[in-house]
Formats: sequence, C-alpha cells, structure tokens
Amino acid sequence: MLVHLKIKNIAVIETADVDFYDGLCVLTGETGAGKSILIDSISMLTGVRSNRELIRTGEEKAFVSGIFKPTEKVWKTLEKNGIFKSEDELLSVSRELNINGKSVCRINGEICPLSTLKSIGGYLINIHGQQDALDLYAPEKHILLLDKWCADELKPVLAKYREIYKKYISLAKESREISKEKETRDREIEYLEYEINEIASANITLGEENELIEKRTLYINREKIFKGVQEAINELFEANGSAREKIDISAKKMEALSKFSTDLEKISIGLRDALYALDDVKESLLQSNEFTGEAKLEEITDRLDTITHLKRKYGGSEEGILKHLENAEKRLEALKNMKLREGNLGQELACLKEEMEQEGEKLHMLREKFGKQLSAQIEDQLAQLNMQGSRFIVDIKKVPYGGLGCDGVEFLISPNKGEEVKPLSKIASGGELSRIMLAIKCIMAETDDASTYIFDEIDTGVSGRAAEKVAAKLKMVGETKQTLVISHLSHIAAAGKYHYRIDKIVENERTKTIITLLDFEGRIKEIARINSGSNLSEAAFMQAKEMLADFEK
Repeated sequence: MLVHLKIKNIAVIETADVDFYDGLCVLTGETGAGKSILIDSISMLTGVRSNRELIRTGEEKAFVSGIFKPTEKVWKTLEKNGIFKSEDELLSVSRELNINGKSVCRINGEICPLSTLKSIGGYLINIHGQQDALDLYAPEKHILLLDKWCADELKPVLAKYREIYKKYISLAKESREISKEKETRDREIEYLEYEINEIASANITLGEENELIEKRTLYINREKIFKGVQEAINELFEANGSAREKIDISAKKMEALSKFSTDLEKISIGLRDALYALDDVKESLLQSNEFTGEAKLEEITDRLDTITHLKRKYGGSEEGILKHLENAEKRLEALKNMKLREGNLGQELACLKEEMEQEGEKLHMLREKFGKQLSAQIEDQLAQLNMQGSRFIVDIKKVPYGGLGCDGVEFLISPNKGEEVKPLSKIASGGELSRIMLAIKCIMAETDDASTYIFDEIDTGVSGRAAEKVAAKLKMVGETKQTLVISHLSHIAAAGKYHYRIDKIVENERTKTIITLLDFEGRIKEIARINSGSNLSEAAFMQAKEMLADFEK
C-alpha cells in the first residue's frame, strides 16, 4: 500500500506531503483544483513515461516520491535487479524530472532504469481512469479482461499456444516466401547448372594460360627456332673444331696430368662433367626442335580461346573463373536445399497447425468455462450496484486463429429486465459503464496483484440510489485493498475511511494546490459543500452528518 506521497513542482502543486492509510481514502475538491495532477504524479511512480511539460512554470525540475508497504512479489521482482528488502520492509520510490527532459529514477535510494520501476509498478498501484472505461467500448479489449481474470489456469495454456503459433506464423511466412520465389529459383538453378557445367567441363588449372601462350609462341616461331637450334648443335657438336671436340681434347690432356696434382685432377673432372653437360644440352636442343605442325598450334589456339571466353564471362582471370565456379556450386546447393525445404515445410506446417488447433481448443474451452462464471459474478455485482435484473454475457465466438487463439470475446448486456442483450459498447450509458467497470474491478480485486487501487472518475454519470450503491461497493473494496478514489459524489465521500480535500489557492501571485486530511468537522463541511455548493445551510450540515453516520453503521 501507499504510505506516503511527496510531490514538488509538478504543475500547480508546488509542494505536497501526504500520508495515506489502509481502507477507502476519498479525495474531493472543486473542478480544476489539481486532482488529475495528483493522479499524474502517482502514475510516475509506476514507471509511466512523463515529459517536462509537467514541471511547474519557472522551475528547473520536478520531483515525486512514494513510500510503500509492498507485497512479496515486489521484493522478489526487485531481487532479480539486485535490490533487496530493507530492514523496515518499506520501499521508497522516486522520480526526478528535469527541464532538459532527463529523468532520474531511484528505488530505495539507488538509481535504476525506468524499466525496473515499470516491472513492479503493476504490483504497487492499479489506476483506473477514464481510459479503462473507454476500453469497455472496444470489444477487442474484452478478451484481455477475461484472460486476466482466469490467468492462473489460462496462462500456461496460452503460453504454450503462443509458442506454437509463433512457430507456425514463422514457417508460414517462410513457406510463402519460398513459394513466391519458386519460378525465379528454378530458373536460377537451371542457369547455375549450365554455368557450372561450362566451367567444370573446361577443366581449367591455374597457370595454364601462361603455359599455352608460351607454347603458342614456340609454334609460331618454330622455323626460326629450328634453324637456330640446328646451328647451335652444329657449332657445339658437329663442325670441325666444335666446342665438344675442343673440350674433349682438353679433358684428355688434363687427365694425363691429374696424377701430378689433386688440383689438376679436379680440373680434369670438371672438364669431363662439362662434356656430360654438353651432351644433355644437345638432347634438350633436339627435343625443343620437335614440333607437330599446324594441328598442334590449332589445338593450343582453341584452348586459349576457351579460356579467354570463360574469363570474359566469369571473372577476368583463371582465379576469377574458379572462384565463380566455387560460388556457383555453393549457391546451387543452397537453392536445392531450399527446394527440399519447400517440400518439408508442408508437412511441418500441417503438424504445427494440428498442435495449434488442439491448444486453441483448450483455450476456447477454458474461456467458455470462465466466461460463464465471470458473467454470473458480474451480474451479482451489478445487482449490488443498483442494476438489478441486468443480464451480462461474455459472448465467445470462434474466429480465425491469431495471437490469442481462435476466440473473439465481446461483452453483451441487457440493463433492463426483459430486453435482449446487445453489445455493451452500443447501449451502455455513462453511469452504467462506470458501474460495470467497478463490478469488473471488484471481481478482479481477488486476483489482482496490486496492493493499492486508485479510481478516478468512477462515479461518472452516477447519482441517487446508484450513488449510494457505488459508495457501499467502494467501501467493501477498501476492506481488502487500500483504495484511493477521486470523486464528486457526497455518498462516496461519506463512505471513506479517510477524506482528503484538494484546494487551489493563490499565494504571492502564484496558483498552487494543497491537499488536506480532514477531521470529522472538516468532512461534514466538505460533504455539505458537495451537496449544496456555497449555500451551506444548517440542513446541509445535518444531511452531511446523517450520511456519515449511515456509512459508519
């Protein structure tokens, strides 16, 4: 529960220090006194994003803090973020908003991200405002209210369904994309297979082109080479006084002298090696002069043309051609795997659809079961709120599968006995809508984790006997949860265990709001004001006393 609230420099509230207590706490005041600003300030403590427009004119920053007696769920959530239970078991939460737009959040004095505060905000306070009532006009929100009420049983089933549904949607998207690309993919597979076959059949090796160019040069110049080689052979081996003949004579002379010196022996051996080397040269020269003519040159030219053609198409070099082949083979494998995947997807989707429908049916049966229970409980609550004879139906119809299952939920009501039930969004008046929302909140209070309820404008359109019933119901809610109610109704003011008045005053040419906890006499005066306005007669005071006495019984 909220124990203490401190506000500084938020809109018309210059400063406010307010203690709150358990039970029903009612806040009243003239229109425009700052009640909505109070709600905005408390909302900041639940992690709601705020902007610098809330900062009081002329100030650099605004501040709001609250001290709570939290539930164990709050402490367990905070422990995950490294914040542990204090010795006094009180929780301090604060927000500081600066004119530059920056916000500082603290929990028990430690700076923390806003997300941490948001994670516990729902456990601290549940604020009911006009938007909640408007949500009743939006049928798509009704399923959320039903699911929240039966969350204990529904949550695990819904979690399993969502897991399956998420997979199904993902696979269905993949299947659509694969199917959509099928024609393009098949064409690409065909083209890749052609490219791979063309390159692979050429059987290109690195360095081959240079070797072929060298061979082609030899063939083109074969006559010149033949003539030159023959001349070289003649000079070295065949002509009178050839190089070989002279070296041979020298070698023999040195062999005869080698017995006189090891150095001369080495020279002799060197000359003999030179002869062997010359013989090898002759063999090489003869081989280099072996040409097969035009047929061989044509073969080389054709091979070079093939390489040039592939270079032009696939990368400009032998390396580029082979890299293109490697990439094409990888892409082809990926496309064929995708084609195989397409075949498997149908079976996977069928299995997932069956699982999804099974879990969806479980959700439907649970919603049908709890929808009937919720209908009965709301009708009972409405009877206590001066709407006896009203029929309330949680209407559940099968719809196409979505993130929440296959159920469409809409609240139907017949406010008057004997009339046909119709969509709540079409026939409920403002006063009826307020009471329906209160009835739902009363039921939800049994399962709601929040330790404090705040109602703003819950009395919209309510008066007379209905106002008495609403006040009595709020008092009952206050017996189980701390309940703060901002109201314009004297009945609700009289039902409160504690009563606060919100006033707007002008001081030193500045408007500011003050919040005062009223004593018994102050309550009588405020209730009389609500009933009679500024005309505070003795009868108005007597009526206020009687109303307080009635609710104290």
